[in-house]
Amino acid sequence: MRFFLAVLLVSALLGTTPASAAPAAPVLSVPPDVALQNSAEALAAGNLETALALVDGVLATDSRNVRAHVLRSGIMRRLGRTDAALKDARAASRLDDANPLVARVLALALYDAARLDEAETAARRAVFLASRDPLAFNALGLVLMARANALLTSPPEGMSGPQAGLARGMLLEEARKNLELAVAMNPAFVDALVNLGTVLTLQGRTAPAREALEKARAQAPENASVYVALGVLSMRTGDAHGAVATFEKATEVDPQSISALVNLASAHYVLGRLDDVSKLAAVVLERQPDNVPALVLRGSVRRDLGKMDEATIDLELAVRLAPGDAAAHSALGTLYLSVGSADAARQALEKSLALGGAEAAVQNNLGLAYKALARYQEARLHFEKALEAQPLQADIHFNLGVTLDLAGDRLGAIDHFNAYLNLAPNAPDARVVRERVKELHRR
Repeated sequence: MRFFLAVLLVSALLGTTPASAAPAAPVLSVPPDVALQNSAEALAAGNLETALALVDGVLATDSRNVRAHVLRSGIMRRLGRTDAALKDARAASRLDDANPLVARVLALALYDAARLDEAETAARRAVFLASRDPLAFNALGLVLMARANALLTSPPEGMSGPQAGLARGMLLEEARKNLELAVAMNPAFVDALVNLGTVLTLQGRTAPAREALEKARAQAPENASVYVALGVLSMRTGDAHGAVATFEKATEVDPQSISALVNLASAHYVLGRLDDVSKLAAVVLERQPDNVPALVLRGSVRRDLGKMDEATIDLELAVRLAPGDAAAHSALGTLYLSVGSADAARQALEKSLALGGAEAAVQNNLGLAYKALARYQEARLHFEKALEAQPLQADIHFNLGVTLDLAGDRLGAIDHFNAYLNLAPNAPDARVVRERVKELHRR
């Protein structure tokens, strides 16, 4: 049996800094404006505890200080305290809803909380209030990109796959335009360059994506998010070795980046380095036990090693945690296929396909599931769709040849067995396939 696992490509986002307890708010010994300036400087230097203590001191004496709420929202985002960041952003918005900075901070806090409809509204308001602010256009582009990706994992009820694809394409295009405006206003804006490169990668526009990301690297050679985005681009272009080197650089720059670790594990999986995948997945799951991509990777490794019970636990948990995750359903379907549960595999793979799962991989595996169920016509349709996406994939030709042979289509089987032999003349089973072709010719 020949099946494929859809490769995980995780969005190029940095992991958050672990939260730590903040000291009690001190009595201010300087004016509030000075304290907030010192807090902002401490935040920029990465001294989050000091930054938080200073801003807490200001808010202890003046709970209506908009600048303090805005600053504390940013600190909480860095600490990974999403709810607290949103609470401060909302407080600032109630106090001054005509302030473009407040609208932008609210948009980002809502983005972190995955409240994307509200985040888009806030981001559009920020752009309306400050039409020449690159930070506002970057925030809007980031939110639109997240909404586009959400269509893959959680499409609205009643929206078909093609409709979701069209809507996603429109959102990505609008995100690109906003991010290009942000970069045009500030060519040295690293976050906007990274986000622009990521959107272009998702659109399949490799050359401009690399150009944007290389500009970001030139501006910020020690920024982990730049290397994560470059690694994702390498994965998209089939350069798994290059992706490994780039993701490793990201982990050197920021050992806390969950995104870098998960993407590095994914690249190692593509290269068949199962030990490396297991070690990296363990590190991620120790920090985030409900990290779905890490569960999918660990489950896939366990499946490949024949540890089917453990693999089932991981992959079924991944699907429960993220029922809209196409890769999780695909991996679970692949597991079911490998243990002979063809109908369960069919259901999981159909779900993955409906959620936008990797076309060739899911179509091929669906073909195998239908073949195992002796539903040869449906198997044939799925293999043919897989070949539309990857016409030079030898194993798909083999699978289709076997299916047509079982269905009694002698000439069709010969054609696809020959295609398999042309593409993989030195395959371990090439001799057996040649003999089968001879037998079919003699009929």
